[in-house]
Amino acid sequence: MSEHTTIWRLVHKSHAEIAYTTKEAYQFPGHHTPRNTAVIYAAESPSQAILETLLHLGDPQLLQRDYLLVPAKIATSTIYQAEQFSRSLLQKHLALRLPASIPSEYLVLVNPAHQDFSSFIKIGAPIAPLDL
Repeated sequence: MSEHTTIWRLVHKSHAEIAYTTKEAYQFPGHHTPRNTAVIYAAESPSQAILETLLHLGDPQLLQRDYLLVPAKIATSTIYQAEQFSRSLLQKHLALRLPASIPSEYLVLVNPAHQDFSSFIKIGAPIAPLDL
């Protein structure tokens, strides 16, 4: 893979093996997408992935016990910059880069059903998100 971007997901440890799959994408909709839309939410930094999850969980202790960060490298050329989510854009592109809830931060929404998924994304080993 030539130039790449590292993206990060924070997932429950029981979902670490499926963090970048259509199964995970369908089960857990995000704020940009409705349920039953195959989209994987990732962040451009570990801290953004943690913050996005904390906004939903509310309890930082859960992160230490039950969650893992799962990195992946994705070819930068496959990420399309967008201002808002569009199913048609996601069908056309492997990934969309969208503004996150924090100014100047971005989420990367990945289409796990895209024909180029396995060619342009390499999933890394899960790691513990916090050392408390």
